[in-house]
Amino acid sequence: LYLEMGDYGSAIALFLQSRPVRWEKGLLPLWTAGYPLVYSEHVARHTAANNLSEALMYSLIRAESGFSPAVKSPAGAIGLMQLMPTTAKATAREKGAFNPARLTMPEYNITLGTRHFRDLVRDYDGDVVYSIAAYNAGVAAVDRWRKNLKGLKKDEFIECIPYQETRDYVKKVYASAAIYRQLYGLK
Repeated sequence: LYLEMGDYGSAIALFLQSRPVRWEKGLLPLWTAGYPLVYSEHVARHTAANNLSEALMYSLIRAESGFSPAVKSPAGAIGLMQLMPTTAKATAREKGAFNPARLTMPEYNITLGTRHFRDLVRDYDGDVVYSIAAYNAGVAAVDRWRKNLKGLKKDEFIECIPYQETRDYVKKVYASAAIYRQLYGLK
């Protein structure tokens, strides 16, 4: 019912409360409720345009907003991909006044969010772990951690991230992307 009403956040919350222990064919509809494919036309188009993984972008949106386009964080991040207005404005590269209210529009938010994530992936030479961490904690923090945690394998790096929120976020997004790949055969 939550999915039919478009209340994806509640569907995800309900799934998390009664998450199936096993991954069985008969339980896959429950898993799809917890990992919905929402705004699929926009996600497919903009991930392809930016050479990104659809599964990863769905997991980012799920973690950031629970697929709620109008959500605003206490820090001021807006929309599906929880973009800060200053980041969105820089990513948009638009002339004239920038209207942050546009970030509540799903296609616009996904356009800028995927472009921003593409830029992070490019800046980190294709490294998804660093890019996910930077999406959450910012480039300055990740650059500092890379310098201080040089030589660690990716799983060790993740475990040594000093911000617990970011450490948990990277694990959650990475695991959710794997589930999206498994459930829907996404890249």
